[in-house]
Order: sequence, then structure tokens, then C-alpha cells
Amino acid sequence: MYICKVTEVFTYAKQRRILISPLNWGLGHATRLVPVVDYLIKQGHVCVLAGDSPSLDILAQTFPQLQCEKLDGFRIHLSSKSSGFFSIMMQAPAFIRSIVKEKRLTHELVRKHQLDLIISDNRYGVRSSNVESLILTHQIRPDVGSWFFIKPFTNLLSRYLLGKFDMILVPDFVDGVKLSGKLSKSFNGLKVKYIGILSRLQLANSAPEIKKGGILVILSGPEPQRSEFQNLIVSHYKGKNHHVVILAGQPDGEDAQVENIDIRHHCSPGELKSLVLNSEEIVCRSGYSTLMDLMFCGKKALLIPTPGQYEQEYLARRMKQHFGFEWVKQSELSDFLGDPV
Repeated sequence: MYICKVTEVFTYAKQRRILISPLNWGLGHATRLVPVVDYLIKQGHVCVLAGDSPSLDILAQTFPQLQCEKLDGFRIHLSSKSSGFFSIMMQAPAFIRSIVKEKRLTHELVRKHQLDLIISDNRYGVRSSNVESLILTHQIRPDVGSWFFIKPFTNLLSRYLLGKFDMILVPDFVDGVKLSGKLSKSFNGLKVKYIGILSRLQLANSAPEIKKGGILVILSGPEPQRSEFQNLIVSHYKGKNHHVVILAGQPDGEDAQVENIDIRHHCSPGELKSLVLNSEEIVCRSGYSTLMDLMFCGKKALLIPTPGQYEQEYLARRMKQHFGFEWVKQSELSDFLGDPV
């Protein structure tokens, strides 16, 4: 039930030359591509990775034998003061310009590497009218929260951008209750295929040295919200009896020890799998890739949506309703957790 159906999607009779490019809004867009890339390599296809750090670094470290190309994308910045969605809307012109630039650079890569297939993870400009282009996304209908009056516009824009691709691959259960819910409801005319959940942990062997117990905190998403969440966690648990492991989601950072808190900026899939399976409690954002990892491992968590990201708030409510998770707003986290012993 929890294994991705990539074997049913990428059934090609001959070798193909494939460009694979993740969005750089957090590491999840890269990590969920790991089982896809792994399968394509094992099938004998030639894969070329394209993107920017740190997402590209994750795939490059996992598949060091593959060629990598720099393909800068739009870097979202979420304000710590204003509405996250308002902040995104203010950056919309730059976002559209980045799509145009992505498309031009993608055409150059297609010619350079003689590509015949593109797999884009949420990058609307990474496509070509001359090459079969697939996009991986769980957001066909973006959640706009209380900005309901612009819903027709965002739906129209999403339908237009997604309609440029030959197929939309949704990483979600093929049957039964969907993780993504209304977010992945299709529009007429779009070719959508549910491919099962994607988790790099399905390829990982657990690290035996990880001890059971303690609290695991998984950080993700763009700045400054990622750092603010980390600071909140550190201030709450520092000096208490709990042993806390924070996965900071920064591959280039340095590990640190703050009294009872072990801050790891990055870890291997095997270590992550063991930490998830062996931790007594898990606290994390309700980012979609994190949710898929948890569902694959059969673990629940306390979800803290990134402030202003309505998609994460919707997913947190849905995970509580259908899958038994707990969730709380970041502004209410300290009161919810109480005073640790």
C-alpha cells in the first residue's frame, strides 16, 4: 500500500535520456525523487540531475555517478512578520520570470545532453515542447486559506501551467483516503496519475546503533521560518531531562550539541529511518514529503505547520482527521507542550 508504483509509470522499452530536477523549497522535493531516480538507473536509463543547492546536493550525494547541471530556480522567502501567502503573492512577478528563465535553460540542457524525457518536481519551467515532460506534484489546486476571493485566479494559473506537461504524477495513495485530499483534485483536460507515496526510506536499511526513546524534531522549509522553528524548539527543551535530536535540514551545516539537544544538520537515509522508528515522540512540519516518510514508517507525529503556509495547515488538519496525528499552530506550541520535566 505504501510503496510507490514507479514500475507502472516508467515502463519504457528502450533506454531513455532523462533530465530530473527538484524544486529548491526545502529538501523534500529532492528526497522524494530518490526512489524514482533509483528505479530509472536500475532500468538502464541515463539520468542527468539539474537544480541548485541544497536540493541538488542531496541527489548528487545519493547518486554520485550521475552528471549534475546547475539550474537555478526561484528562491522563495517567507516573511516572519506578514502572512506567508501575502509574501508569496508579492513575489509572484519574480516567480513568473523564473519560469521563463527555467524554460530557456531547460531547452539548452535538452540540446546539450540529447534528452528525450523530463521529470520536474514542482518546477513549472522545467519542460520542453519538443520532449516528453512530466511534473511531480501533489498541489493541483493550491490552498489559499482565507484568500478565497483569488481562488479562481490561482486555479486558472495552476491549470494553465500544469497543462503544459504531458502528465502530472501525484505522489499519493492510488486507492482509499488520499494524503493530499482536495489539493490534488484534477481539472478537466489534465492527465493525472496517482503513483503511490514516495519515500527514500523504502530504500534504506535502518542504522542499528540508534537507541530507542527521546524526541525527534524534523525541520524543513524555507527561511526564516525554518530557523525560527529551530530556535523555538531549542529554547523550549534546552536543559530539560528529555534527550532531543533535531534534524536541521541543512546539509552544509555543522552538527552541534546544546546540553541535552543533539543538532544534526543532515543524516543518511538509514539514520533517519532508525530515528523515526525508534523515537518516542516526533515533532515536525506538515510538509508533504515528511508526511510520506512518516506514513511509510507507520509513525505519527505532532505537526507544526509553517506559519502562513495554508497548504501545510490543511494537511495538518487532514492528518489529524484521517490518520490520527496531532497538530498545533506554532504560536501555540509552547502552551501545548507545557513545561518539559
